[in-house]
Amino acid sequence: MKARNDPRALRVGYGLALLDRPAPSAPSLQIGDRWVTLTGPVLSTLAVDAGGVRSWLDLPGGGGAASLAAVLAVGNNSGPNPILLAPGQRLDTDAAGQLHLGTANATSLDAGTGPGGLGAFQVLINQGGATFLSNAGIQYSSTVPNRAQLRVNLFDPTGVGVPGMTAFRSRGATVGALAGVKDGDILWRATAIGVCGDNSSTPLAGYISIQVPVGGSNPGQDWVATDFAVELTPLEGLTNSHKEVFKITSQGVPCLRDGTNRASGLATLDAAGQIVVANTSVKANTRFSLSVQEGTGVVPVGSVYQSARVAGTSFQIKSNAGGADAGLVVFWELWEPLP
Repeated sequence: MKARNDPRALRVGYGLALLDRPAPSAPSLQIGDRWVTLTGPVLSTLAVDAGGVRSWLDLPGGGGAASLAAVLAVGNNSGPNPILLAPGQRLDTDAAGQLHLGTANATSLDAGTGPGGLGAFQVLINQGGATFLSNAGIQYSSTVPNRAQLRVNLFDPTGVGVPGMTAFRSRGATVGALAGVKDGDILWRATAIGVCGDNSSTPLAGYISIQVPVGGSNPGQDWVATDFAVELTPLEGLTNSHKEVFKITSQGVPCLRDGTNRASGLATLDAAGQIVVANTSVKANTRFSLSVQEGTGVVPVGSVYQSARVAGTSFQIKSNAGGADAGLVVFWELWEPLP
């Protein structure tokens, strides 16, 4: 940086002037190919830290002008110290610790790249360290209860607006480029992560997703079909063992995960026309849905029903026709009443 003088400098703010012409003669600083001319008591000192080397740059202006640290100090909201760019424009912190940025009628805050860029810009607020740094574009950390939340407020007397959260996806290579999504693409997802009982592991615990099903996006098609899915981690684990446990297809068909200790499955009646189904998910108030399945060649003689249970262990299915319904395949489903 170089100091020069030039009374012809054009003043653009309180105590600052910007000059494109070469070699001003007033007390000035050269930054790149531009000159910033100091014409008032703006700053007296500026701290610069780089690579462990600390240096102080004394700027002309005099009159006991505030340092940059004092200008941005919390609670400094009076006198010449706040950065007032123009009437109604402000960058300052008040006594309550709030940062004021923008104007009373500001319409946007632009940061990062625009259309055609790669969009790599990140916003980190109260960042918790490298352990918690992810690819997320906006990251916020807090120790205040309920502070780590996103809330939007809509004030709309027309009733037309809808508050909420919107996600948009394109397969375009740059910001603003449109390219069709493909089958299997996730259009929106909420992800849950928690610290495990070992006080160190942080695996993915569950998802709520809206995704494109097979056949949901075809060339020339001007709509995208969607499924809704929930993935959860079962009590028995293991790490990152979250599975899709519930889904509603684009056609509105509900899907449940079958299997051991799950919410649904198939059971075949034995020679006595009954079966004990091991399932640790059974509780004292569990409700049961039963239906006979085709495809086995066995025509039901009687009716099937849930005859007994051992909470946390199993339940029993019987036919009132006994052995006459041996080999009958029954679909079962568990339901729990909400408190």
